[in-house]
Amino acid sequence: MLGVFDILGVIVIMLAAYLPLDWITWVAMIIIMKGLIFAMMRNFVSFIDIACGLYIILLAHGIHHWIPTLGTVLFLGQKGAFSLL
Repeated sequence: MLGVFDILGVIVIMLAAYLPLDWITWVAMIIIMKGLIFAMMRNFVSFIDIACGLYIILLAHGIHHWIPTLGTVLFLGQKGAFSLL
């Protein structure tokens, strides 16, 4: 069920230029909080979730590059897809 937020993160990244800053920030904060909760259980992948959420916040403020954007989209997309299977 939490994979829905990963897919939502991918959609937000793709539409970041058209979405309000508040929406992008909320999705990023959800991904960061989800990462923090599972990071307490020593899950390494959750630290990457936190990094993806922080990158989405940077993206919302106009700080972006295609390489981390592609990495974030691929990571969140595959994680979201596999969790929904």
